[in-house]
Amino acid sequence: MKEIYLDNSATTAMNADVAGKMTEILTKDYGNPSSLHKKGIEAERHIKEAKDIFCSILGADEKEIIFTSGGTESDNWAVFSAARSRERRAK
Repeated sequence: MKEIYLDNSATTAMNADVAGKMTEILTKDYGNPSSLHKKGIEAERHIKEAKDIFCSILGADEKEIIFTSGGTESDNWAVFSAARSRERRAK
């Protein structure tokens, strides 16, 4: 019987190509992208590369792509951005 997985909001299998790239970065270019040392600069390069790919796919400007640490931070960005965009109309 073929498995049908319906809990993707909790966790989703990672694409093998993505898992391979992540393994490479987590074991080779694992530096803090905010640091100015070699490992940090290498890590920042990967982030810039990913941002460029997303911009290309989505037709977005670089300033429109924001990487967050997880779901809660992303939710807060969305809620506060929506509130700020309507600030002139209501409190």
